[in-house]
Amino acid sequence: MKKTTMSRCAKQNVAPMPMPTGIQRIKQASALSLYSKGVKFAKQRRWDDAINMYHSALALQRKIFGLDHPITARTLNELGVVLVLKGDDAAAVKAFEEALYIRELNLGSGHKDTAETLTNLFMVIRRIGEHKFTEIKSASGSVTIRSKRTAKSSFQMSFANVVNLVSMQKMDTSK
Repeated sequence: MKKTTMSRCAKQNVAPMPMPTGIQRIKQASALSLYSKGVKFAKQRRWDDAINMYHSALALQRKIFGLDHPITARTLNELGVVLVLKGDDAAAVKAFEEALYIRELNLGSGHKDTAETLTNLFMVIRRIGEHKFTEIKSASGSVTIRSKRTAKSSFQMSFANVVNLVSMQKMDTSK
């Protein structure tokens, strides 16, 4: 019988993963190291280096943990933040949307991590404006997620939440 680890993700209602082998542990440590370097570069405002580290971490995380794992969502969210700071709004929106989908799927819409990503997406939309956001969505097509039917309903729900937040913000500023 295989042992399982009680990781942070398992505590967040994600199925426990089998105990990793030696090689898997090395790969997981490498992915964590790449992510940590990305965080370090972001703190130093070395945006291009941070983006490169996050992309490298994502490639490895997707192989190790899968496409829809909360660890992958965390990296996508951090990547989105750096992309916003660098001024690449279109890429930031894409990163936040994928992170939001993964977090809603695994953690639910009421989880603090899901709320964090939704807030980040809202802040980009607020900054660039709804019209520009619609242009970005039209240019990039639909959300790049595995299950189109699930992705569509998840995106529509998230988009509706963001539009409601933008509308409420406009009402608050018009008073």
